[in-house]
Amino acid sequence: MAGLDSSIKSLIAASHGAAAGVVRSECGASARGGGGPVAAQPRTEEYVPFYSARRRLFPGFVFCRFDYHRRLPVLITPGVTSIVGFGGDPVPVSESEIDDIKTILASGLPAQPWPFIRVGQPVRIECGSLAGLEGILLREKDTLRVVVSIELLRRSVAP
Repeated sequence: MAGLDSSIKSLIAASHGAAAGVVRSECGASARGGGGPVAAQPRTEEYVPFYSARRRLFPGFVFCRFDYHRRLPVLITPGVTSIVGFGGDPVPVSESEIDDIKTILASGLPAQPWPFIRVGQPVRIECGSLAGLEGILLREKDTLRVVVSIELLRRSVAP
């Protein structure tokens, strides 16, 4: 990711990737992460987080990094339906939100999709395998959880 110029942003495109953002896809069959058809395009990276061997954390979405001005190869990738945004304008996903998801998955703790949370107590974990992670503190029965949200997708993850 280092060395990419400022015109390359994180976006989400449906079913595949967009300028460092999110892409919406119909099936995601070719969007398995790292090396799919979107990643084959010049200066394009894709990331598909899984929380079990076959279960996608954000079904129907692929996080992609690409030059938005050269988005046509991304948009014509089989399975890609759109680049996520508002009013026809792409909206980047915060690099820190993606890093938080990667931190949760790398921790080895069980993670799962979680309903999107807008209100609650923001927290930052100070020590342990999730040190530095910021999220919302929730109580579920007798268990405390830190929930990390992807604002654009209105979806969350809890370790």
